[in-house]
Amino acid sequence: MIQKNATTSKLHVISRAGQWAITRQGASRVPKIVPTCEAAVKEA
Repeated sequence: MIQKNATTSKLHVISRAGQWAITRQGASRVPKIVPTCEAAVKEA
């Protein structure tokens, strides 16, 4: 699970290769990939 606190940057949900990725603004790596958009939004 992605940890959340007031000092972290914004999270983005993006489509990637038929799945959904949760990434931080400005990050070069994708920490989490899930199968549905709904799951990605819930996780973010």
